[in-house]
Parts: sequence; structure tokens; C-alpha cells
Amino acid sequence: MAIEQASAYINEMGISFSQYLSEWNNQHADTIDWHSESSMEYKNSIFNTWKLTYNGLSDEARKMLHRLSWFAADPIPDFMLDVAFGEYEPLQLRKAYAELKRFSMLTHFSIEEKSYFRVHRLVQDVTRHWQEKENNEEELWEALWWIDVAYISGAGDVRNWPVLEPLTSHALALADFAHSKKYS
Repeated sequence: MAIEQASAYINEMGISFSQYLSEWNNQHADTIDWHSESSMEYKNSIFNTWKLTYNGLSDEARKMLHRLSWFAADPIPDFMLDVAFGEYEPLQLRKAYAELKRFSMLTHFSIEEKSYFRVHRLVQDVTRHWQEKENNEEELWEALWWIDVAYISGAGDVRNWPVLEPLTSHALALADFAHSKKYS
């Protein structure tokens, strides 16, 4: 995953491998400041790659990544990108999505002719850790709001199940995270 992200960053930024390595080495000192070996099972090099890619993202893409980091690691249906909530319109969501995809922060795929995307578990974990370290969990509440808007009512109506079913694991994960934050 780190190699894929590094390659995407090099391609997206139009830099050479030696320029990337120079940026990576410069980023390393910052990474050591926030990486905790005792609370995380990943090596500094993975965090360093994530941080360098993260720093290359627009604010909108970062916000989307923050929100998606609280979702379950299950496939997320593409129709979530068409769910407007608050100040976020589908066009903004799709632009942020496209940017995250270009930087290999998420992947797109199809299952039985339906489109989904997924954020790698490691990317989610690192992003959640980053938000917790910065005491920034605003996007957790935005993610809850987003899933609430997408989660159509009428669970008793079998016609709604195709929409509700792929969102269920995400709604549960978000509720668990929110519950743990509220009482921690």
C-alpha cells in the first residue's frame, strides 16, 4: 500500500523519485513527533508515506478522508457521493473522491454491477489516529450526519433494503466510535 501511495504521489505531483525521497526524508522528523510505537502497530515509514501524501491533498479531500476514516472497512456504495449534507454538495464530494482516488487513498471497484469504493484499513487507522492526536473529531460527527441523511427511513419496507443494507456496517461503526468518544 505504501508503494502504491508513493507512486500515486510521484505521478500526481509530477516529481522524480529522488525529489520524492527528499520530501519523504524531510517529512520523517515530523512523523517521529506524532507516531507512537506503543499505541500503533505500524512502522514509521508507513506513517511517513501517509503523511507526505496527506499533505499533498486539498482541504476538501482531507475532510472527506477524515470522515471516511470513521466508516467501517467494508465497501462504501458510490451513491454516498450523491448524498448532499450541510454545505457539502455532490459535486464537491465527487471532486474530493477523485482526488483521493488519484492519490491511492481509496480504491474503486464493482460487485455484481454495483459500484463501491473503500479506504484501506491502514489509511483509516492512521487518519483516525491523526484526528485523535490533533483533538479533531469534528469529521466523526459529520460522518454520522452524512450516513444519517443517506440512510432512508422505512427499514420495514423491503424496497429500501438495497440502500440500507450496504450502509448498515458503516452506521454501526460510526455509532460505536461516537459512543466511545462521548464517554471517554
